[in-house]
Amino acid sequence: MILRAFIAASVLLMTTSVQATDCPEPPQNPPDLPDGESADRDAMLSAQKAVKFHSTTVNAYLDCLDTNRDDIFQLLNKDQQARWIEDYQNTVDRLRTLEEGYNIQVRAFNRRRTEAGS
Repeated sequence: MILRAFIAASVLLMTTSVQATDCPEPPQNPPDLPDGESADRDAMLSAQKAVKFHSTTVNAYLDCLDTNRDDIFQLLNKDQQARWIEDYQNTVDRLRTLEEGYNIQVRAFNRRRTEAGS
């Protein structure tokens, strides 16, 4: 009986672990942002593509975590759940910071172009 319970628990753990590991890894390093005060149009477009790719990849990772959260949480104690939530929120915050930083540089780039045209 104990052996059956152990085997059942092992299968559940392996199945849930596979689901959790099916989530893509988010990119570890966000793209560098050009200085909108001095960057040329090509640098800004390149940064736009890099930020969009990074955002798409991170959002796919977060969506996967959201989908698998209940299964993952069954295997975690309260401290591990709190750490998981903290890590998740840190990932969201880093993405938001990158996107806001890019938008700041775009505004600086557009302001410079407008002033140069005046």
